Amino acid sequence: IGTIDKTQNMIYIDHNGGESLEGKTEIILTIGSNIYQNKTSDLLIDINNDNKWNFGETLKFSSIEPITGKYIGVTVRDSNAILLSAVLQQGLS
Repeated sequence: IGTIDKTQNMIYIDHNGGESLEGKTEIILTIGSNIYQNKTSDLLIDINNDNKWNFGETLKFSSIEPITGKYIGVTVRDSNAILLSAVLQQGLS
């Protein structure tokens, strides 16, 4: 689902299957006790330039805070439906 680069404070979330998601799909990242809300289009490494998060494409989030040892969770929400909810790293809140 995702990988974490602790030295660069980067979080990568991969699209591993299913339907393409529009650029307006909401990505909610929880890092420790902080919550960051973004649109897919803000984080997308858009290989084919269609403004959709397609199978094989990646979202890239650059954290402004250190992520080592902190809880990291991700929620993907579209039209008020939760499509994905996952813990990427256990840690402190």
